Amino acid sequence: MDFIVELQGETIPLEVKWTRSPSSRDLTHISYFLKENPKAKRGYVVCRCPRPMKLSETITAIPWQYL
Repeated sequence: MDFIVELQGETIPLEVKWTRSPSSRDLTHISYFLKENPKAKRGYVVCRCPRPMKLSETITAIPWQYL
């Protein structure tokens, strides 16, 4: 995991990847973090994907331009 953001009382983990098509392999650290931290309800993979992609129930890939 590359960043942890606190926003309005919520903890949000971010993983940054160079890929245009993130895979389940990219979710390992965020998934673990979400399981171990009850304040964290969702996480994001920031990458070069062309549009947001739901990767799991709690993890979404977003284009880096959305930051």
